[in-house]
Amino acid sequence: MGRSSVSDRLRPLPLNPGDRALRFLNNLTHTGDYAGEPFNLRPWQAEPIKRLFGTIDPVTGLRQYRKSFWALPRKQGKTEVVAGGGLYALMGQGRANQLIYIASGDVKQASLIFKAMVSMIRADPVLDSLVTIYEGQSNKRIVFHKGNSELEVLSSVPKSKHGLGPSVVLIDELHVVDEELVNVLTTGFGARKDPLTWYITTAGHDLASVCYDEWSYALQVKNGTVTDPTYLPVIYAADKEDDWRAESTWFKAMPALGDFCDLEFIRSECRDAILRPRLENRFKQLYLNLWTEQASRWLQTDRWKECGVLDLAG
Repeated sequence: MGRSSVSDRLRPLPLNPGDRALRFLNNLTHTGDYAGEPFNLRPWQAEPIKRLFGTIDPVTGLRQYRKSFWALPRKQGKTEVVAGGGLYALMGQGRANQLIYIASGDVKQASLIFKAMVSMIRADPVLDSLVTIYEGQSNKRIVFHKGNSELEVLSSVPKSKHGLGPSVVLIDELHVVDEELVNVLTTGFGARKDPLTWYITTAGHDLASVCYDEWSYALQVKNGTVTDPTYLPVIYAADKEDDWRAESTWFKAMPALGDFCDLEFIRSECRDAILRPRLENRFKQLYLNLWTEQASRWLQTDRWKECGVLDLAG
């Protein structure tokens, strides 16, 4: 997709809002090791972005999806895609008076998306001219003057968050987020006619957490056992019965593997997990997006099963 001027990207045009979102993101540039390179969203990234921002309720004329749950393993580029989507929500939709919040288990984690946003803005002189960026330790905000809108990073302390009226909430690494903070943020939409909660996470190991509950619901929507037209699940993960050491399993769980996720790196991580049993659950959780009931194990799965004991740990 060719690059267009920033002014065109910010001016309302007769495009499907999903196509508009794709154009906005594809005109951003990467950060980190790929800094300066255009986004060029892959099909597996572009499809849910287009659905999220472009699916309109035919009755209300507003956004159909009010919640979206994105579960991807590490090294799949989810931070940058969500950062781009957050900037589009702030500046690209042609809406005024937007309040967008980023939250996670702590400010440091929540700041990862914010830092990616800042890098994208500063790589584009026109976007940079439209905002004021605050990067203080306790004041991380992007103010979009033209739209009288702003984006802010929140801490994980819920008692100070009552009374917020967000239009969009981005919750990163939901598996480490306090349930009370989630409740405070997602019940603050009462005055908004077109709100969005966007959960982003990898698997965890607390099956009593708000993340596991949300994950279970997202799977039901994805599998069609629950009908919820306002909920968009995007889940890439292995199944528990898959062989975690097989490359076919890795490709199933990691859509970027062999592209911008290095296959040799994952092979190395797997070798370490085979030779050092305590790393097995880490590999399953981080790279295969599998929930485990403990962060690490002291005995390999196969040897545990050889003992004739039922495998309850996962």
